[in-house]
Amino acid sequence: SDSKKIWKIINNVRGKHRRLIKPNFLVDNKRITDRRVIAHEFNKYFVSLAPSLNRVYIDDNGIRINPLSNFNDFLQDKCESTISLRDCNEEELESIIAELKLGKSSDIPVHVIKHTASITAPVLTRMYNKCMAEGYFPNELKTGRISPIYKKDNEELLENYRPVS
Repeated sequence: SDSKKIWKIINNVRGKHRRLIKPNFLVDNKRITDRRVIAHEFNKYFVSLAPSLNRVYIDDNGIRINPLSNFNDFLQDKCESTISLRDCNEEELESIIAELKLGKSSDIPVHVIKHTASITAPVLTRMYNKCMAEGYFPNELKTGRISPIYKKDNEELLENYRPVS
């Protein structure tokens, strides 16, 4: 459509365009071009970031930045009350699906999810309610697709990318 062409031109002028050729990456001073190796190296790099988040840092002005407290320090005293959740119903799930925004990232295109809601909502409702009742969360839903997003500077260095799920 014309609006698609216009946005393509606008984004191109703004420097917001997809490159057909991805850069090679440097890891340990070795140039890597194999996509599987690149993915593995990004995974290793992103996973390695978490332990360093709680170190003591000294900023550029020599000011000491203490590590974050233990998350337990932020919790209130134990609550003896209980919480209960009611089962969801098909109408509730169909309403949530109807509010999904088109163009959002998903393994299944959002317009397909919306058009099939009347068929999938009953099945998904039963599955969700069963998982909640049994306290079970499928391993397949515990994973995410992480995409490295370029930030700045040298495109060949992993540290110039941030993970986005």
